[in-house]
Amino acid sequence: MSLSSRANRLIFSIVATLSASIFPAISGDFPDRPIQVIVPFGAGGNSDTIARVIQRVAAEHELLPQPLVIQNVPGAGGTIGSRRALHAEPDGYTLLFLHEGIITARYSGAASWSWNDFTPIAATGRNGGVIAVAEDSRFQNLNDLLMAIAENPDTVTFATNIGAPAHFWAMRLENTKPGARFRYVQSGGGAARFHSLKGGHVEATAFSVSEFLSYRDGGLRALAVLAENRDPVLSEIPTAREQGIDVVSSNLQCWWAPKGTSPENIAVIANALEAAMHTTEFREFADSQQIEPLFLSGPELETELSNREAEIAQVAPRAIAGLPNVPLFLAILTVTAGIGSFVVRPATQQGMVADSTLLRRRSVALVILTIGYVAILALVPIPFLWPTFVFLLLAGALLRDQRHSKSAMAAFVGFSALIAFGLPRLFESVFGISLP
Repeated sequence: MSLSSRANRLIFSIVATLSASIFPAISGDFPDRPIQVIVPFGAGGNSDTIARVIQRVAAEHELLPQPLVIQNVPGAGGTIGSRRALHAEPDGYTLLFLHEGIITARYSGAASWSWNDFTPIAATGRNGGVIAVAEDSRFQNLNDLLMAIAENPDTVTFATNIGAPAHFWAMRLENTKPGARFRYVQSGGGAARFHSLKGGHVEATAFSVSEFLSYRDGGLRALAVLAENRDPVLSEIPTAREQGIDVVSSNLQCWWAPKGTSPENIAVIANALEAAMHTTEFREFADSQQIEPLFLSGPELETELSNREAEIAQVAPRAIAGLPNVPLFLAILTVTAGIGSFVVRPATQQGMVADSTLLRRRSVALVILTIGYVAILALVPIPFLWPTFVFLLLAGALLRDQRHSKSAMAAFVGFSALIAFGLPRLFESVFGISLP
C-alpha cells in the first residue's frame, strides 16, 4: 500500500471520527445516548447527593434507555453551571439540576436570566429551612433575634451565600420588623456556616433541615423552622408563624432543560423522574434527609415557580459591603504590564513601531483592553467565545504594523477564531473543564 493511500485512509478515519462526535446519529427514539446532568455545585453537597440518588435509581430500575451522567460545574453560587446549561443545545441531552437559586440569582444581580429562560421539567422534592444559632447564643427565639436587628441594625452577623435562597429567607425575616437589618457575611456551604457559628465568627445562619440535623449535636440550636407546620423530626422547634412571624419558605429542587427543548423529550424525562420518586430507594433516602417527596410538572410546576418568583421579587437585596480583591487586581495589572513589555520590546528593536509616543499609547490601550476583557468574563454572564474573539482581534490591531500584508492579517483573524472557538472544545474533551 502506498504512503499516499495510507495517508488518505488516516485522514478519512480522523474526519469520520470527528463527524461522529460532532454530529451524532439521528434516531427516532429519545434518548439514544447518555444525558448529561449539570449540577452547578461541588460533589458531595445536598444537590449533588439528590441528583446522584436519582441517577442510580433510574439506572437500577431501567427508567431510561440511556444513563444520566452527572457533571459538577461549581462556582459563583450555581451561575456558572446554569449558564452552561442555558447555552446548551435544546435537544434534551443537557439538563440542569438546580433549586430555586435559579430565581434568586436573577433578583440578586448574580445572573441575567431566571427560571423562565429555561424549560422546567419537574420538581423532585422540597427542603425546609431552619434559622439557627450557636447553642450558647444570647438569642432564645426568633423574636429575640429580630428585635436585636431592629433596635441595632447591621450589628448581628448572618452567614449566607449572597443571592442564594437562604439569603432571601433572611431578607424576608428583616421585612417583618421596621428597620431590621442583618450584617451579611458571605459564606460557603453548610459545613462552612456551621464552623462560622461554632467559631463565633457569625451569630446566625440558615440550614436545610437535613443540614441542621447533621450539625445539631456539634453545638447548634434552632430558633424556628420556616414551614407551615412543625417538622416531625424537629417537633420541639416552633415555626416562625407560631412566633408571630409570617414567613414560610422552602427550597424546591428542580430539573431544567434549555429553552426550546421539545415537549416530547421533556415528557420522557419527567416521566422517568416521577417513576424514580416512587421507588422504595428514593423514598427511604428522602425520609433520611428530611426531603418532602413532592413531584410537580407541567402547568402545576410553572404556577408554583411563578408564585415563588413573586415572593422573591418583593425582597430587594441591598449592596453587600466588602473589601476589593486587591491581590487579583494587582495580578491583572502585573500580567498585562508583562504582556505589554514582552510584546512591544521586540517591536521597538525590529523597527516595527518607531514612534515612542505611539508605542506608549498602544501599551496603555493593551492593558486597558485586557483588564476590560477579564472584567467582562468575570462579571457578565456571556459565553467565552465572542469576547475572546473580539479581544484577540483588537489586541492584534493594536500590535500590528502597517507593513503587515493582508494575508498575514487574514491568518491572524483565523488564529483568533481558532483560539476563541477551539479552546472550549479542547478544555472539555481533554481536561474535562467547561469554560463559561
